[in-house]
Amino acid sequence: MSSSKDENKIFFLVRFPDQPLILEKDKALIIGRSDINDLVIPEKRASRRHTKIEWLNEKKSFVIKDLQSLNGTYVNGEKLSADTSQVLKSWDKIRIASTVYTFREEDDFSILDNEFQKAQQNDLEEATQFMSNSDFNSSESQSAFSGSLSSLCPVELFQLIQITCKTGMLKIATADSKGEFIVKEGQIIKAAFGNKVGKDAVYKFFHYNYGTFTFYPRKNITETPEIQESTNKLIMEGCQILDETGSV
Repeated sequence: MSSSKDENKIFFLVRFPDQPLILEKDKALIIGRSDINDLVIPEKRASRRHTKIEWLNEKKSFVIKDLQSLNGTYVNGEKLSADTSQVLKSWDKIRIASTVYTFREEDDFSILDNEFQKAQQNDLEEATQFMSNSDFNSSESQSAFSGSLSSLCPVELFQLIQITCKTGMLKIATADSKGEFIVKEGQIIKAAFGNKVGKDAVYKFFHYNYGTFTFYPRKNITETPEIQESTNKLIMEGCQILDETGSV
């Protein structure tokens, strides 16, 4: 039997810098490209009706279902089978095209609201903490900040760097690869990851959901740009590759 505490939990979809979206138990949430959806994702690779999230009383949980979309719905890097419901757990990562949401459940809305207010100060350190309080380490005295890719996936990490116009070096360490990304005002200008360089290094990095990152701010970048595409274009192209290969 569920406890009253469980019954009083509040469920959200979180994506910085958007306001947290509260999920209602008595109404399914339809996500897709069409304006008639409850949550609109204005990307060509999102289907008109792409994904549904709804509460199932028999499971006492929210579940997610892909609505036979063309490019699929991913939860924690795994592609959902069409028309098969999957139970969502707190901190699950939901990716549709290049849009990533984090499913959250809390006892009190103020917990998430306070995180969001801090994140709105437009600083990557606080934005990262908004995504994961437990796995992010930072203080005003530190010049560098770090976190876990399991709490802030590569797509989210690059989107936050772009949104906050960061300049510096991002270092990545995974079980089998290491990488360095030079960014200037939020744009990736040079990249190396494993045995790949340039755009290919960015695309390879998108396949990793586990590992750690450290960002070292720099006032000046002297490296010659080797990547001309915008960070946003790299993210969209990288996610297209992920959809075509059916992973992450």
